[in-house]
Amino acid sequence: MPTTAPVSPSAEPPMQPITVAMFREMVRSGIVGEKEPVYLWKGRLARRKAPNRPHSIAVDRSRRALESVIPPGFHAQQGQAVAMRTEHSTPEPDLAVLRGRPDDFPNDFPTTADLSLVVEVADSSIAPDRDQAGDFAREGIPAYWIVDLKGRRIEAHDSPDHGTYQRTSTFSESNDIPVVIDGREVGRLRVLDLLPPR
Repeated sequence: MPTTAPVSPSAEPPMQPITVAMFREMVRSGIVGEKEPVYLWKGRLARRKAPNRPHSIAVDRSRRALESVIPPGFHAQQGQAVAMRTEHSTPEPDLAVLRGRPDDFPNDFPTTADLSLVVEVADSSIAPDRDQAGDFAREGIPAYWIVDLKGRRIEAHDSPDHGTYQRTSTFSESNDIPVVIDGREVGRLRVLDLLPPR
């Protein structure tokens, strides 16, 4: 009587990554609901963490501050997906400054090629936000800020080259931080204005 040998785990086919196009179709078809706390990260669905109140305040204050200085032809978007070009990923940065208008992206996600600045607000997430700097540098995003709520400061990363930001500057709450869009300083913001009250 023939016997069936168990299948070795190593014989199982590897899982194929979810691509940006597949994820977009999952959202369009309702497989992934618009309100579901998930995004695409390196070919897999990842869960978004629920923000606490200081985080939400800092994101709102940062958005309003940036909108006061970014020039015409750019806009700020909050917590919305952007498609990476070198990864199967659609991160949802707390804030992003993009070229163009929201109406320029009626169906598809904007890509990292459209971004001039990404801002993440970090409370308990400072380590993963720092790790993410390399991913954004590889995408060629000119500037990446981490608003550090516990340290009450901003870490500003810029000058991406070969997957690494070549310069990191730290601005305390008593400093002003320059806002550089496409290589031009368009204004300065008080770091204190981006942070929640003590």
